[in-house]
Amino acid sequence: MQSTILFDVPTPLGFGVHTPSNYWRYILTKHPDMAERLDDVTDTLMNPDEVWHSLTDPEMYEFYRVEGSRRYLRVVVRNEPGGGFLINAYPTDFIKARVKVWPK
Repeated sequence: MQSTILFDVPTPLGFGVHTPSNYWRYILTKHPDMAERLDDVTDTLMNPDEVWHSLTDPEMYEFYRVEGSRRYLRVVVRNEPGGGFLINAYPTDFIKARVKVWPK
């Protein structure tokens, strides 16, 4: 059975990010605190405060949105030909050391 696309949103980096509903359910098994935060994830992808590029994988990006004093929502995506897809999403209290790509 094929899963339906839960969201497909543009990013300021010029590529879109999508996720199927069954993969979102998988993320919720790891991060149940994200159950009511789908809108926060899509907002972070469309209007991030910062985007960082992986040092080891040129196709991996981390989108961050500030959520208070030293708290962020981290949304990890992979961009491949044909569009990007969601890898993970969760709250965090730090930004990993990467290469900053947004804003420059």
